[in-house]
Amino acid sequence: QKHIDVFKKLVVAYKAQNSEELYILMDAQMKSENDLKDLQGALLDDRNKDWIPKIEKAIGEKSSFIAVGGGHLGGKNGIVNLLRAKGYKIEAIKIN
Repeated sequence: QKHIDVFKKLVVAYKAQNSEELYILMDAQMKSENDLKDLQGALLDDRNKDWIPKIEKAIGEKSSFIAVGGGHLGGKNGIVNLLRAKGYKIEAIKIN
């Protein structure tokens, strides 16, 4: 039941396009699972940091559409904050 409740909260955050809440929920879930605790850096933070130069190269060459999983958007080391730190203006596209 606990996993179902967490999943329902993830869906609500996703549908609301609330990337920070989505990140917070995923972060809490990963930290609560002993076998996932050490993977957060490799699964999210490290991958996000590795993607930034690739994203910059792609958008520098031509108009680009970049898609990542919702868990990669929020948080201190999320794609959004990492790109903003580089001076990019990032805005959500709201879909109704």
